[in-house]
Amino acid sequence: MLVGKKLGPAPLRNRHKRWAREAFRRQRAAFPRPGSVIIRFSRPAEHYEHVRRALHEAYYLAIQDRRRPD
Repeated sequence: MLVGKKLGPAPLRNRHKRWAREAFRRQRAAFPRPGSVIIRFSRPAEHYEHVRRALHEAYYLAIQDRRRPD
């Protein structure tokens, strides 16, 4: 997992990495098959819940996009 230095100092970046890993672990069953997950923080999140909710919403948007006919 990579978090750019633009996000802030190391303790803040590490907290965001921990939150992202935890959010993914808790929702792992929702991901149907192996693959890659890219999480990019554009600004600092205030709470774990914001990261969890963003991952959840992004996952379901991606699933809907894959189901859309070409």
